[in-house]
Amino acid sequence: MRTLFFVRNFPPEIGGVQGVLGQLASRWPGEFRVIALACPGDAAHDRAYPAKITRIPSFNSLPGPLALIFRQAALLIALVKTWRSFRFERIVCGYLQTNGPLAFLWNRFFGVPYVVLTYGMELMRLRHSRAPRFWKAVLRRAELVTTIAQPFSDFLSEFEPKARVEKIPMGCVASEPAKSKLPEPYRGQSLTGRRVILSVGRLVRRKGFDTLISAVAHLEEKYDDLACVIVGRGPEETRLKTLAKEKGVEARVIFTGGIDDEELAQLYERADVFALISRSEGDDVEGFGLVFIEAGARGVPVVGGNSGGVAEAVKDGAGGFLVDPHDPKDVAEKISAILGDADLTARMGAEGKRLATKIHTFDNMTRALMNALEIR
Repeated sequence: MRTLFFVRNFPPEIGGVQGVLGQLASRWPGEFRVIALACPGDAAHDRAYPAKITRIPSFNSLPGPLALIFRQAALLIALVKTWRSFRFERIVCGYLQTNGPLAFLWNRFFGVPYVVLTYGMELMRLRHSRAPRFWKAVLRRAELVTTIAQPFSDFLSEFEPKARVEKIPMGCVASEPAKSKLPEPYRGQSLTGRRVILSVGRLVRRKGFDTLISAVAHLEEKYDDLACVIVGRGPEETRLKTLAKEKGVEARVIFTGGIDDEELAQLYERADVFALISRSEGDDVEGFGLVFIEAGARGVPVVGGNSGGVAEAVKDGAGGFLVDPHDPKDVAEKISAILGDADLTARMGAEGKRLATKIHTFDNMTRALMNALEIR
């Protein structure tokens, strides 16, 4: 079957969803094509790619509504041109709001079935949609709608009961092993002999870095050798640095900004605990949390905020702990439980490796999707 991956963002752009789409496309049986937005480095990437990729401008320099109109028009034109040269027999929509309406249109006019992949946040936004009947029709007419966590499947069963929904295990590719150890001292601080908490994510409110910093303030009463490394950039950076100073843990919290894959791999291998205390901020939710799987792949116990789809990535009491994302004391207690128990650390590390290598793989994700679509 000829398949069109009709998406918004796609490799070489970096990101969890982009990585998922790239991995699925590379494993998809039969011929396929890709329509995606342009991004830095795409020319070299696309020349080496085994399928044709049509890129369209993002129009991000235009005001929001105007950019949306131009982008959707460009996607439609690309869809028409691809249809003329490559009579695709199925569309895989990478993004509901961006690609779903045009796939719905193509299904109505040409009968081409389409699959909608979802990740969580875009579904929550449907609660406030001004056109709920339209979105229900898009979901209902889809051949399959996939989710990555049970809360989102539950939401869809209420929003549009007639949609065919399937929860598919999220795939993850762990970063390559570090070629060398983390340099010592690291960013002006010695980490030798210290207990290291690692956190990775965009510095936005829903990631809960403020709760983690407050938890560090509780933990330093018990552990005077503690260091917390926060990796990422974002609009909350100044506020978080101010909070660390106010809590008296400025010397214990290291903000790295953006780093390369090698440095990130070094940090994963140096960490004693990985913590990301995600919480829901309105419709802004954590769909899954691939970083928990990446940490688990290195044998690092994890602590995650019990919100959104995090419970799919963090099995409470097995590979790590789920915590109240609004309670720094709960976070501190769970981190302390790991830091103070070598046997627990070993058990959780082993379970994290099992989840990463046996459950949350892209081969498993692709296989589950093929089974749901009855593709043999």
